[in-house]
Amino acid sequence: MDNLPKGWNLKPINSVFKIRSGSFLPKSEIVEGDFDVYGGNGITGKHCSYNLEGENIIIGRVGAKCGNVRLINDKIWLTDNAFYISEYLVKVNIGYLSLFLEYIELGKTANQAAQPVISFKGIKDIQIPLPPLSEQTRIVAKLDALFERIDKSIALLEENIKHTKALMASVLDEVFGRDKSTKLGDVLTLKRGYDLPTQNREKGSYPLYGANGIIDAHNEFKVKGPGVCTGRSGSIGLVHFTEKDYWPLNTSLYVQDFKGNTPKYIYYLLWSVSKELIAQAAFAAVPTLDRKKAHEYINATYHSSLSEQERISKYLDQVHVKQNRIVLEQQSKLTHLKALKASLLDRAFKGEL
Repeated sequence: MDNLPKGWNLKPINSVFKIRSGSFLPKSEIVEGDFDVYGGNGITGKHCSYNLEGENIIIGRVGAKCGNVRLINDKIWLTDNAFYISEYLVKVNIGYLSLFLEYIELGKTANQAAQPVISFKGIKDIQIPLPPLSEQTRIVAKLDALFERIDKSIALLEENIKHTKALMASVLDEVFGRDKSTKLGDVLTLKRGYDLPTQNREKGSYPLYGANGIIDAHNEFKVKGPGVCTGRSGSIGLVHFTEKDYWPLNTSLYVQDFKGNTPKYIYYLLWSVSKELIAQAAFAAVPTLDRKKAHEYINATYHSSLSEQERISKYLDQVHVKQNRIVLEQQSKLTHLKALKASLLDRAFKGEL
């Protein structure tokens, strides 16, 4: 923030505003009402009364998205998992301040605990560039006009990405149908993966598969490839395929026996019942996929001919590759637009806009 234009000042946060936490609200009361309840990660429900009204900047204090900034002009209930600016110590355009606080990513100041928390002590010395009030107003108006177009493009791309990702589910429905009459256990055998604590892992070339996919590599493998595994706990419903020898971790279930079927076909067959895998896991107190119940209670559409399995697998490979290419192209455009927003904010707060 060096070499700011003439008339601009740098002031630490604690000389610009004061903050307060919202009020505690039991979870049992976040159920119904006319007023949105805001916590550390955003809206968490409704309540029958409010404790904050008018135009306010609120900042997430606790949670995965702590440090998120919202400019609210409404009656809301703010919980003690969020801050609001309770007093302004200098004249400042509230829109300008909101944009700056969003730009500096306050979440980076959070402690490294399992439940991230930010504090006023941790942010009070951050310097805010303050131009004259008229210049703040001009900057906000210009950014609003630019961001309106950019945000529309971002929203459109995000919607396109969502629809493109849904394409595979639609194709799987066509291929495997909705009349699923074969028990999963008649087509394959799932087995729980193997424990491997972080401290026991040795650098190597064999992928370690958890519920979300590859999370590390090891110098030994447990299962010869090609292989298929799916989430047992944590992320249920994701299915992974590997040509390589690999180590399925205990957060996954892997296909121990393909029962004469082609592994890639089994990969797509499991993917086609991902909703059923999620639903089956939901019966447990802590969502966990029980392999025996999956064998017994999940049904699938099954093509017994190996040549038909090969044909289906090749076709679905082509669809999958095409889908991934389109998503990557859209995500690249999305990244560019978000970078453009960041660049505009950077220029604005350096007095270059």
